[in-house]
Amino acid sequence: MFQFNNPGKCSKCYQNNIERSWCHPCNAKRFQNEFGKWTSEDREIDELIQQIQLNANKYQEIIKWIPFGRLENITYLAKGVVWNRHGKQKVCLKSFSNLTNKIDFLQEIKNQLKFRDKNAIAIYGITKNPTKNEHMMVMNYAEYGSL
Repeated sequence: MFQFNNPGKCSKCYQNNIERSWCHPCNAKRFQNEFGKWTSEDREIDELIQQIQLNANKYQEIIKWIPFGRLENITYLAKGVVWNRHGKQKVCLKSFSNLTNKIDFLQEIKNQLKFRDKNAIAIYGITKNPTKNEHMMVMNYAEYGSL
């Protein structure tokens, strides 16, 4: 009999998965092995992303550093922009022109992540517009929503 609540075992280390197809030890190790392959060029932002990746218990909990140069088809929409993440999936870039310092930006990310399972708009990662020297959250695009 198939059990929907049984997340199964990891095919690599044979430990119990936390979520379906999510092995915390194997994914944490995989993320840790990737830490040297990317940087936001800001230690605090790197550490926040790394902490979130190491503690993630399912795919939906991770965020990534997304280099601004990988963003395509950026269109200005009032106070946001759109980028096609995977084919036809649109995302928006939320900037924080009213935040006075990086601590406020990091707190805004933590707040967004805290409420992500409570009908909040999903956050996929962080990027930085090099022209404006401005960090932004890469979030799910809600056509009729508001950031």
